[in-house]
Amino acid sequence: MKHVLLFVAACLLVLQGVAQTPPKGKVTVIPTGEVPAGDLTTTVFAEEMPYFQECAALSESERQACHIRTLSAYVESHIVYPNLGADSLVTGTVFLTYIVDEQGFVRHPRVERGVTPELDEEALRVISELPQLMPARTHGKAVKVKMSLPVRFTEH
Repeated sequence: MKHVLLFVAACLLVLQGVAQTPPKGKVTVIPTGEVPAGDLTTTVFAEEMPYFQECAALSESERQACHIRTLSAYVESHIVYPNLGADSLVTGTVFLTYIVDEQGFVRHPRVERGVTPELDEEALRVISELPQLMPARTHGKAVKVKMSLPVRFTEH
């Protein structure tokens, strides 16, 4: 049986066809990010970054940690390693970017650097299906932010 160790590095800017069973793995968070070309209405910095709704009642620092844990668990439980052939186990990191809009929905997910079409497609599928988040806020106003999410597929 193929074992895949999935490292999900939730790059939360400032802070932060398929096999039968989802892979098990470890989650790591690495901050990065940039404004997409041509979209001057998207911000990189927000006073309050997007977070999962179940984290809303927590303090700001607890909310950020909750969001990272929840995002990591979501990706880890929803991603399915693609079946690439009898003895083929491809490893690598798919680097995704996406916008969380003013309503908290994921928009414009994109592979910035991929591994294979199958791994890229699976990583895109999972991020595209994220539930609605609480949007980023600056000065009390909801704003769009660009987010990054590297998803590392490795043999376990």
